Amino acid sequence: MKFESFGGGDANKKAHDSVSDATKKADPTTYSILPPEKVQTKIIRPLSEYSLPVRTAEGETYYELSGLHDPRGQQVVARMLKGILNVSDVVAVPATDGENKYYSWKLQHGKIEDENTREQMIAEQLLLQYLFNSKDHMFNKYSDWANNGRYDGGKLSHFDFGEDAYKFLETPTGRGSSIAQFMQMKPDTITYLKGKVSELESRFTGEEGKKFLQSIIDASPAHVTELFGPAEVFQKYSNINEVDLLHSVLVGRIEGLKKVLE
Repeated sequence: MKFESFGGGDANKKAHDSVSDATKKADPTTYSILPPEKVQTKIIRPLSEYSLPVRTAEGETYYELSGLHDPRGQQVVARMLKGILNVSDVVAVPATDGENKYYSWKLQHGKIEDENTREQMIAEQLLLQYLFNSKDHMFNKYSDWANNGRYDGGKLSHFDFGEDAYKFLETPTGRGSSIAQFMQMKPDTITYLKGKVSELESRFTGEEGKKFLQSIIDASPAHVTELFGPAEVFQKYSNINEVDLLHSVLVGRIEGLKKVLE
């Protein structure tokens, strides 16, 4: 993996090491499985399209995901972003019937070291919109309200990537509006966002980046065309390997956002 986006000397090594550490933390083979005996379920309301609060013996809070939340796609997107953005893991719990149940972990903000401004929260939500065609990550800079995100005590986190994988290959919309919002941001916010984009670039570019994406997809029980469907989208590019296609689109969007910010 190359790191041309970083400077030289000690700064380069520090950035290199930090990205490597974040990548290891995001490795799908190192997390996202909970043994059934760890889960203690407390039913608050029937599970339909809404989440069901669940607590483990250690006091961690999770929310059970129904099929309407596309839990396998959520898990893939969370694994792609973990270590770069503060995101809620989606964990699988093996069930007795052989089908996994999926839960979204409520990220404890007390464990987040760095504080963030409201504008940085907006910047990260726009990043999700730009990369994944996300339409349901929004933040009101005049309050602490965020859709599919939390801003609490100067800390921020994101959750519910329900449509982000499935709609990933759709033609992007609203780019002009996103770019206009980027251009109105303070210089230190743009610098902050450039850092996030550089981390994404270092994680996903080149053959090593493609292998990392492949490992995330391989770790899911769903086929790639189910995760990033609908399947007919892939039929338009039947001469291209599915992962090669996804990787090319992702890297292209990362490079495009980098140019916008520069």
